[in-house]
Amino acid sequence: MFSFEQGKLYNKLYTLRLTGDYNDHYNLEEEDVLPLVSPAEELIAKVSVMTKQILENQSDNH
Repeated sequence: MFSFEQGKLYNKLYTLRLTGDYNDHYNLEEEDVLPLVSPAEELIAKVSVMTKQILENQSDNH
């Protein structure tokens, strides 16, 4: 599963997305985003691996 830190990262990314999408007066700055890029890529890779595992397990059971 996911660590507490990965959960916090997901929550932060989701909040930033919602704020950016629905708050016309909110702009993300490069210094706010750059530190999130590498951790986000790692999280995406983990989600991808877990998704593939789940799909493989489902196909094995059918």
